[in-house]
Amino acid sequence: MTHNDDEELMSNAGGDDGGNDKAGSHPGEEEKERCFCRLCGKSYLNSSSLITHMKTHEGVRDCGFCGLKHQTTNKLIAHLKRFHKKSHFCDVCGRTYAAKYRLTLHKKTHTGNKDFVCQECGKAFYRKEHLVVHVRTHSGEKPYQCEICGKGFSQSQNVAIH
Repeated sequence: MTHNDDEELMSNAGGDDGGNDKAGSHPGEEEKERCFCRLCGKSYLNSSSLITHMKTHEGVRDCGFCGLKHQTTNKLIAHLKRFHKKSHFCDVCGRTYAAKYRLTLHKKTHTGNKDFVCQECGKAFYRKEHLVVHVRTHSGEKPYQCEICGKGFSQSQNVAIH
C-alpha cells in the first residue's frame, strides 16, 4: 500500500462536529484530532497507529453470499459453515461449490499440478476438457457450426456469442 493509498483510506475528525470526544480529557488540554479508518470506522490518536491498523485490511476475504469481510480464510470458512450452511468450500481460498466434484476440480488450481499436457506444444492444463479444446487450435477442428451461416467454431460457447 502506498502513502497516497493510506491517505485515501484515512480521515481526520478535523473538528467537523466541534465537540470534544476524547475520553478522559481535561479542561484546558489541547484536543488532538483523531484519525479514522474509512474501511471499518475505528479511530486512532495518531496516523502511525492508523497506518499499522490499515495493514489488517490487506488480504481481506469477502463472503460471496452476504459481502461480510473476514481477515483470514479460516474465519471466512467458519462464517460460511455457520451462517450459510455451506459444506463444499476450498480451505485455501474459501470459495464455495454446490457440488463436491466441482470443489475437487477447483482445488487442483492451488496445487500447481497440471496433469493434462498437449503432445503438440507441451502446454499443460488442470482439466482434461481444457486440453481437448486447446488441441483444436493445432488441428483446426471446429465441431460447432452456426445454423444460420455455417461458420465453424472450436468451442460451443463461441457459437452462442456469434
